[in-house]
Amino acid sequence: MMSIKPNVAVIIQARMNSSRLPGKVLMDIAGEPMIGWLVKRVKSAKQTHMIIVATSDGIKDDPLAMFCEKNKINCYRGSETNVLQRMIEAAQFYNAEVIVRLTADNPFVSADLVDQMVSKFLSLYPNIDYVSNTDNSGFPFGLFVEVVKTNSLLAVQKSLPSPDQIEHVTLSFRQCSSIYQTYQVKSDWSMENVMLTIDTKDDLNRLNSDFKSLVKKDPNFNYLDMAAFYGFVG
Repeated sequence: MMSIKPNVAVIIQARMNSSRLPGKVLMDIAGEPMIGWLVKRVKSAKQTHMIIVATSDGIKDDPLAMFCEKNKINCYRGSETNVLQRMIEAAQFYNAEVIVRLTADNPFVSADLVDQMVSKFLSLYPNIDYVSNTDNSGFPFGLFVEVVKTNSLLAVQKSLPSPDQIEHVTLSFRQCSSIYQTYQVKSDWSMENVMLTIDTKDDLNRLNSDFKSLVKKDPNFNYLDMAAFYGFVG
């Protein structure tokens, strides 16, 4: 019997009250809000069914929710502190069996990378909990993509997770890989020293120029384009 492909949703964790750079997810990069770029860039992924922004129900995140409404982006609002619960509820609300977890401060993530990660996950499905390209994979910090079953997150929730596991959502899979079925995707290039996440004002100033250059050539620039831009491909 042919297996039925699960419903796969990209869920972008986003909040306005970042401690180091408040409001960064709506800050301008290359002429558009950061989260707008991320949504636009992963929208063309062929292995996913929808995109959801998961933010908090706190008043500080009202502008983010309004941005999503204005731009017809699915938005789920849940607990500010229990991020694990928020992600599970977002997935359940939109009937997503598999989550592609992204964070809003990583606009360099591309559709081809999302498809690569989901394809690997689906090739192992249903006997897989978690696929990622984090932690010594060779991928740059800021291009991390994590794919996880919603039911696996529910299992974490039932296991009485620590506060860190609740806040960082997928930490349990990296800490307890003997309990869960996990797989790590490796990069073709050792780019772990390239920092592509936007965490501070300095990051924004530094990466804005790079992002502009890449977008000018192709708004849908992919991982190979980034590897070439940073000198890893001749």
